[in-house]
Amino acid sequence: MGPQCFLVSQPLDGSSTQTLAWLFVDIHPRLARYKIKSAIHRGSHSTIFVAQSNSGLACAIKVFAMNTTGPHKPIRASGSFLRELEVLCTSNHPNLVRLLEFGCTLDTGEEFLALEWLQGEDFVSASKKATRRGFYAMLAQACRALDYIHHRGMVHGDLKPHNLMVVPNSTPSPDTPATSRAASAA
Repeated sequence: MGPQCFLVSQPLDGSSTQTLAWLFVDIHPRLARYKIKSAIHRGSHSTIFVAQSNSGLACAIKVFAMNTTGPHKPIRASGSFLRELEVLCTSNHPNLVRLLEFGCTLDTGEEFLALEWLQGEDFVSASKKATRRGFYAMLAQACRALDYIHHRGMVHGDLKPHNLMVVPNSTPSPDTPATSRAASAA
């Protein structure tokens, strides 16, 4: 992840005059109960980070980008955030990622979702190694998750094979070698 560029409008030398300067920094959001390790994906509406909770639980943190209409006029990406929050808060399905917590970052006030960490691989990578039977089993699980949210009047919004994670089963069998999980829309 490359550095981000910020325009700072504050006295840089302690004087009372305003100074404008461009700062190039690589910033991770500040959260009360999570330590950000690294950014793993930056989309048009959000960035996903690998993090660890204060209790040691690995998780994914999805921070929604704050849009601006001009200097110092923040408008939250609340539409995307609220839709995804509704899906995750009202869903209980074995093939959907679980929501751990939601809130706002301490530094910028951007909305975030703390999601379970899915240790596995994306659907594309997993399907290259799967048998025909295993591929159809993974696909059927993804379809069941989508059917679940669609019957509740919700749409994923960014469905693609790279947003489907395949995680190993705790009790593997030849019929279902892995479990497909619909990851949060990025």
